[in-house]
Amino acid sequence: MSKIMPSTLWNAVGRHTTSVQPLSTLRLFSVSCINHLPNKIMYAKIKADPGRYKQLLLRTADYQRNRYKNDPGYRRYRSIYRWVSRYDWFREQLPWRSHHPLYSSERIKHSCANCPTRGYGCRLWWKSNDSESYSCHACQ
Repeated sequence: MSKIMPSTLWNAVGRHTTSVQPLSTLRLFSVSCINHLPNKIMYAKIKADPGRYKQLLLRTADYQRNRYKNDPGYRRYRSIYRWVSRYDWFREQLPWRSHHPLYSSERIKHSCANCPTRGYGCRLWWKSNDSESYSCHACQ
């Protein structure tokens, strides 16, 4: 039913329309979220209530712990970030084949070659050995 055109439905009841938009992309007012708040406002409301904020922190910590335990790719991602951020020898003395890490204590803004630019910047960037392109750690 998600691919039925609205014109098909209107023709069934005797009305005609020339809409070509699939029914699945229509956003009806009856299913819209009227109480939708942007993330910053919602986070401020949760942070104002100590009980809800503590629940949020516990839920987030539990999710991260389970993800680290069950997802080997995420575990590798976190381990590499930790090694790069803590040990100079890991960044400077190891032979890096295609990209080498650039770590800074401050956030640096670059445009990532693989994803939309992170507007807030990152501390860890991977610079290509062949060109002047950068990749964020999430894409690398």
